[in-house]
Amino acid sequence: MQNEIIDICSEQIKDTILRSYLEAVHLLPLWQMRSPTRQQRSSYRYVFGSLMVRVPFEEMLGFGECASIKGNELCTKILSFRQEANLDLLKLRAQCYDGASNMSGKFRGVEAFIRERSIHANYVHSSHCFNLALVHRSNISCVRTMMSTVQDIGFMFGYSAKRLAAFTDELSRDALTKEQMDQRNRLRTLCETRWSSRVDA
Repeated sequence: MQNEIIDICSEQIKDTILRSYLEAVHLLPLWQMRSPTRQQRSSYRYVFGSLMVRVPFEEMLGFGECASIKGNELCTKILSFRQEANLDLLKLRAQCYDGASNMSGKFRGVEAFIRERSIHANYVHSSHCFNLALVHRSNISCVRTMMSTVQDIGFMFGYSAKRLAAFTDELSRDALTKEQMDQRNRLRTLCETRWSSRVDA
């Protein structure tokens, strides 16, 4: 019964999101693969609003299991997902994946197969390109040292219940510091692939 209630909630949320998509101007699919289970995560960005004011949104629609990670089979999975959701392929304006050849390949990648069906769906490399460039530049010693120090501090407090309790106790004494931490009760560790998480850390 619990699973049934969760499924009903999921369908209700998905229906609400899809109603917005059907009125949206542009759609951008973002697909991520998780190994070793070959699970796809489907997210969509869309622009909604009047001609004068356009507001971008991004929503996740769900997960799907993939039998294969070949470009044409992943494309078939994406297209069947769109068809089930009743999303118009002609509204597609961009595709965003990582740089793996099965996703970004010009001839046999997902982006090539999708663009055969929707010529306006240009491929955009996912945003961690910027992060990779910054990581490469971090061979400058002061940058590398700073990143390493931030990570060490995050680990020091994050993996010790005693230290975390001391950190939380210290935060509770200083309202200004707590506010600057955006009400968090722990330090964020450094993410290797997302620059936005590095900034937060």
